[in-house]
Amino acid sequence: MVVAVAAAVATGAMGAAWTEQAVKGDVPSARFSCALVAMPTRDALLLYGGRAAGWTVFYNDTYVYDVPTATWRALALPEGPSPRFSPRVVPVAERTDAVYLFGGSYYEQLGAGGANKEYLHDYTDLWLFDFAAMKWTAQPA
Repeated sequence: MVVAVAAAVATGAMGAAWTEQAVKGDVPSARFSCALVAMPTRDALLLYGGRAAGWTVFYNDTYVYDVPTATWRALALPEGPSPRFSPRVVPVAERTDAVYLFGGSYYEQLGAGGANKEYLHDYTDLWLFDFAAMKWTAQPA
């Protein structure tokens, strides 16, 4: 399976051009509202969570994309944030190998027949992903 990853390539003073990259490895499934953050010191991207179309599948998986080799790697992690979409991820200012993940949402539909109730859960938890240890750690509130 070939998935397009867009990379901005400088073309001079007038702007940038997009080039399609053929990628390999553990390519993530199609999704949106995921978290994606660049780790320039590692030439890598970190992808977490998101959702599939239809509001029925929410992801809590973590992938690392190695830019020089155009290779995705799925991480089998024993713990991490619960499934969610639209979390916010930012690099940790004082470290070059870690990011924070905050919040996000989860949609749930309960009941049958005419008694369906829909709930949108918003998270306020904070997690740290450490690239050196390749693990998520919940942070104190």
